[in-house]
Amino acid sequence: MSHISIENLYLELKKGIVHNSYIFYGIDEKQIKEAIEAIIDKVLDGPLKDLNLFKFDGMNFDFQSFKENAENIPFMSEKKVMVLYRTEALRAKSKEAGKGNAKKESKELMDYLKNPPNHCVIIAYYVFNDKREKNKALDNMKSDICLIKVEELKGDRLYRKVADIFREKGRDIGKIELTYFCENSSKDLNIIENDVDKLISYCMDRTITKDDISKLLNISHTDDVFDLVDAICQGKIEKAISLMNELIFKGTNEINILYMIERQFDLLLKGKVAVNNRQGAEEFEKLHGVNFYVGKRIMEQSRRFSEKKLKECIKICADVDGILKSKSVNAKMELEMLLVKSAQIKN
Repeated sequence: MSHISIENLYLELKKGIVHNSYIFYGIDEKQIKEAIEAIIDKVLDGPLKDLNLFKFDGMNFDFQSFKENAENIPFMSEKKVMVLYRTEALRAKSKEAGKGNAKKESKELMDYLKNPPNHCVIIAYYVFNDKREKNKALDNMKSDICLIKVEELKGDRLYRKVADIFREKGRDIGKIELTYFCENSSKDLNIIENDVDKLISYCMDRTITKDDISKLLNISHTDDVFDLVDAICQGKIEKAISLMNELIFKGTNEINILYMIERQFDLLLKGKVAVNNRQGAEEFEKLHGVNFYVGKRIMEQSRRFSEKKLKECIKICADVDGILKSKSVNAKMELEMLLVKSAQIKN
């Protein structure tokens, strides 16, 4: 079996194809959980569904108790489903997975997933801590396990998914407004759904406009982000923090500020490449889907940064993104540290 895309997984389920073992891994937990629910719904239905569905905490995993449960036959059903949530044993190069019993249980689990009981559908997943995380062992694995790497939603997939979310909530959104929303919201499904809920509550029964989206997602801050990143470039830490505080005062939450800063650094890196390749703002606009004048400003601003500094700033953003998603921390303090670290990187 080995690797399939999440799109092909849904196509298989429509055809009634279900495998005995699945491993999901990637950055977007909501996408993963939705796919798992689709598998469960395909395998189990009716009043006995809950009696044949077993869920395990992968953070505190005990292989022997899991195996004993798996060996038990289903209750008045052909199949049972066992789901391992946030299975740390699958994580590449994890400190825990590299020692003693944890390493042993990791191997036992993988061996078991390759040959599970016929009456079982076993689903395990774990979530990347940040966008840079990789798992070459799973990427290169060839086995009877069905492996699904869940990528961040982009392009047409993102537009279709967001349109579906609006439809499921009983609201229509125009194509232009949908594109505008997708370009300015996060790519994380949980955040997208929260933004959709806020937008629907704000607009109530009237037609959703670009102005509504701008107000709700705080998209009127292009100049603020340019100024903030300029302050980082010049090493003006106090000014950068002051601009960040202004954004918070205007109602922009810390996650969105992080997303705006990270996106700006990413565009600046692309702008740096464009400048080095002697591309113009028109070509940059076509390649990266930004306004001509914004693209021109990005290319000009990119000259103030070295490629090395931009890459390090993007890495810091990804690290903070992982911290904010996985831990209960003071988001404002983490953002301040991001600004300090980024400003201190030498060009």
